[in-house]
Amino acid sequence: MIKGWVIISKNGKLARIQKMKSFVENFLKMLVRDIFYCDLKVYYADGEYRNLFNSNCRGKIGIGSSNEPVSKEDYCLKEEIKRENIEAWEIFSVENTLYLKLSKTFSFTESYEIWETGLFSCRYRGSGETGDLLIARDVLESSISVNAGDIINVTYLISITI
Repeated sequence: MIKGWVIISKNGKLARIQKMKSFVENFLKMLVRDIFYCDLKVYYADGEYRNLFNSNCRGKIGIGSSNEPVSKEDYCLKEEIKRENIEAWEIFSVENTLYLKLSKTFSFTESYEIWETGLFSCRYRGSGETGDLLIARDVLESSISVNAGDIINVTYLISITI
């Protein structure tokens, strides 16, 4: 069983914790591709429909301002504010559950209402190019207001129980 949580802190204090409500279709395609090394086509964050390849580039976490419901066909954040490289990751286990923790801290020079978060895998698209592949998009139950000078940390915690 796969479960996940989105955890957001603002200026060092917990602002939101909620269960992830979605892994988009691309997440499953990526797993299939990595396990079976078969050719698959997916939509990248720029809207291009291309082959999925392995690569060594870094995953990213994004934030946005849309509260449009999640769809399994999502390939980008609906109103992206920022998308940046994951800063910290950790794999650990507790009994028969493995956890993957991925985090990114964002600082702001403007005000926003944060409604959505996204987890992106960076993949090789061929011809020497890489692209960001949205593998999870979540809409928060309520927005988080940020102002210039605020800092938020977005953490994805994904568990696999065997």
